[in-house]
Amino acid sequence: MKQKTKQVSERVRISNEKSGAKIVISGVSERWKVTALTAWIAAWLFCGAVVIYELLNTDDREMKLFLVVFLVFWAYFMWKISRVWHYRKGGYEAIDIGPEQVTVIRKTGGPAKTATYKLTEIGEPEKVPVSEKSFTYIYEDQWWVLGGERIGFKTNRRYVRFGMQLDANETAEILRFMKAQFRKARGN
Repeated sequence: MKQKTKQVSERVRISNEKSGAKIVISGVSERWKVTALTAWIAAWLFCGAVVIYELLNTDDREMKLFLVVFLVFWAYFMWKISRVWHYRKGGYEAIDIGPEQVTVIRKTGGPAKTATYKLTEIGEPEKVPVSEKSFTYIYEDQWWVLGGERIGFKTNRRYVRFGMQLDANETAEILRFMKAQFRKARGN
C-alpha cells in the first residue's frame, strides 16, 4: 500500500502507511502566543526571585512560613506554564494505529510519553462527553492551558483522552478516520 497523507488542518495530519495509520496533532502555536507565554514566564520568574530574596532577608518566622508556602504554589504554576510553553514551541500528539495495537504519544517538553494499548482491549473512539457550555470546556479550550482533549476511547484499565483543543471539524475528521482504521485492523 502506498502512503497517503492528508492535511486536515494547519495542526492535524493523517496518513495511511504500510504498517498502519498515523495521526499527528501539532501543538505549535502562533508566534505572538509563544511570545506572550515567554513574557509571562519572565514576569513569573521575576516575581519568584523577589519572593526568594525577601525569604532570605527576613527574620520574621511567620513571614518565612508564608513565603515558603507561596513558593510551593509558585513552583507548581511555573512547572505548569513551562509545559504549555514547550508544547506550543514544538510539542505534539501522535496516534499510531497498527494491526494489533494503538500507540498514543504526547510530547509536552522533555521525553515524549508513550502508551500502547491492544486493539482487542479498546472500545470505539468517541468524542469526549463534555458540555461545551461548562466551565471545564471553556477553560481547557484556552491556548495558555494544556488540556481540552476532544477524543477518547475506553480500555480495560481506563479512559484514554487525546486531541487537545481540536475544533469540531478536526475532531469529526479524526473520529471518522480512526473508526475506519479500527474496523480495518479488526477485520470488520
